[in-house]
Amino acid sequence: MTMAVYVVIIHLEAAKLLANICQQKGQRAFVKKVCMEQNGAPDYVDTTANSLRDTEALISYSHVAKSPNNVESGSGLSNIRLVNPVITPRFIPTRSLDVLRDLGALLSKYHDEGR
Repeated sequence: MTMAVYVVIIHLEAAKLLANICQQKGQRAFVKKVCMEQNGAPDYVDTTANSLRDTEALISYSHVAKSPNNVESGSGLSNIRLVNPVITPRFIPTRSLDVLRDLGALLSKYHDEGR
């Protein structure tokens, strides 16, 4: 089975749409919503609160997704989550230390659910 890592823009709905498409197609994927609050283009930055809220929303959204009907039950894949979220900043100059700390807290909070 092919697996891909996708990095999408700062918008939660775009990340959810991509997760849905991967799920419907039966593709195993890691989906990352960009977290960027500083040092970016004016229309391509997010507030700290929105970034963290939307990242957690993507995690929750991904964790309730089920394998699609086109995955054969005998394949060993019918009980795994095909689409998983990625928690990471875009790159260090675009994130504050507070957001890095808060992203780490999200990772700790959801670590056991990511298996």
